[in-house]
Amino acid sequence: MPVISAVTPCLNDASHLPEMIESFLAQDYPHKELFVQDGGSTDGSHEILRRYPIRWSVARDTGPHDAINKGILASQGDIVVIMPANDLFAPGAFSRAVDELRARPDVAMVYGDCQILDEYGAVTRIDRPGTLDIDRLLWAHFLLLQSSYIRREVFDRAGLFDGTIKGPGDTDWLMRMVAIYPAESIHYVPEVWSSYRLAQSLKGVQFRDCDQNARVLLAAHERFLSTAENRRRLRHGEGRARAGMHCQCAWWFSEAGRRREALKHFLEALRHWPGLIFAPIGLKYAVKVLLGRNLTRVVTKSMSRIRATLNHRSAALD
Repeated sequence: MPVISAVTPCLNDASHLPEMIESFLAQDYPHKELFVQDGGSTDGSHEILRRYPIRWSVARDTGPHDAINKGILASQGDIVVIMPANDLFAPGAFSRAVDELRARPDVAMVYGDCQILDEYGAVTRIDRPGTLDIDRLLWAHFLLLQSSYIRREVFDRAGLFDGTIKGPGDTDWLMRMVAIYPAESIHYVPEVWSSYRLAQSLKGVQFRDCDQNARVLLAAHERFLSTAENRRRLRHGEGRARAGMHCQCAWWFSEAGRRREALKHFLEALRHWPGLIFAPIGLKYAVKVLLGRNLTRVVTKSMSRIRATLNHRSAALD
């Protein structure tokens, strides 16, 4: 039976670390290990790690992706899943992932759905990525690694993460991976396999690095679109794909409070795909750019609370 290595980057994540570890230990699949790569926590995380039968190491790193690389290299499993210290494994996720990978020996990675939690731990929605859609991947980072189980040999072919990237390093890696593997070797399972604390995750994002984040996104997309074979895999054409990468850049600049640069990228997206102005996703990005970071967050938080309240009422009625 294959061994699953869960790799966790950690830096001052003591508030949620025990819950994540408990969700790992509760997995009913016996052939597993958790390797936590700590970047030098000073909040009591080490005392927490000592309490559990897991593997961990402390070493300075250049960021979370560098820590993930260290953890992948130090881990020993046949299958790798990357789990941030603030997030959770869903019950039974390991067994189901192994079942799917054993039933499909030609599949490089399986991934499932993910529950999105608010700052209080309540489920606000479930992200259901669906079957891999390359066009959509060029528009938004919708495939979360918390719910992805990857054969170790994939890292031999696609390489590790770029440890110098502070922001969308997972997007950079996914684009490299998708460029190598056919869509049918990346298999979707419509089941919840993890929970993701969105608010907690955003606290660690350095939006002042948005210039680098934009360069990373543009470079990853350009690298993918540079080959005729990858362009042929697009259902909606190259112009729409390039519009997507500029819309993502607009989001980063908007989050950093730099509306001028955000508007510049949104207009560049319109140049590549004029139909953006009539598409729902275009309206979403336009609102983000025009309202700016603070007002958008107020609106988003209000909508999340309304959804959470409705979900609680629905659960109570059931």
